[in-house]
Amino acid sequence: MAEAGPSSSNDGSTSSIQSPEQRLEQASVYKNAGNECYKNKDYKGAIGKYHRSLMYIKDLDMGATRRDMSAALGLAKTQPGQAQPASMNSQLSQATIPQFMLDQAAEFELSCLNNLAACLLQLPAPDYSKVEYYCNQVLERCDRNGKALYRRGVARYQLHDYQAAHDSLSKAQEVSPGDSSIKKYMQLCDKAMVKQAKDEKTRYRGMFDKMAAQGDQ
Repeated sequence: MAEAGPSSSNDGSTSSIQSPEQRLEQASVYKNAGNECYKNKDYKGAIGKYHRSLMYIKDLDMGATRRDMSAALGLAKTQPGQAQPASMNSQLSQATIPQFMLDQAAEFELSCLNNLAACLLQLPAPDYSKVEYYCNQVLERCDRNGKALYRRGVARYQLHDYQAAHDSLSKAQEVSPGDSSIKKYMQLCDKAMVKQAKDEKTRYRGMFDKMAAQGDQ
């Protein structure tokens, strides 16, 4: 018997999975598959799985919006036995998503976004701007997420935004005071900022010396 695995329509879309239960189930399957890829150091494969997981849950956090929309469309006023139009059925199914499912979807989303940042940092040539983006997405949802604060600090350090990196790492240290990796990058930021200040001082001194020499001519 073939093993059950992630399911999707032939065109690669998630449109065949309609119910919140099915979407959450598939999101979990792909997230776990991404975790396995990460453990096996298949970081590109993991990135694909995490993206896929996010696709399944991208609409599930719109419950309140859908409820408002359903009320505006008068879905609750449909006569007993009267069939709902297909588009309204979709909106109604979204409107009745229980809170615990929305919470689970939010948990999956947070995990996948954080894991995407972790995967990108493991690539031979990381896209640090994307790492920062995913970390910001996590921190918009949970501003005390230590892993996202740390990874954003690393990304900003590599992007030569040393003060912003130090600020993010300082917040990460508040969450995880004994983390040696955080301490290491904070020290690197300190050294980089000292060097940056010296370089700027030398550059400005050269400019002033040149201006003074021209004035003496």
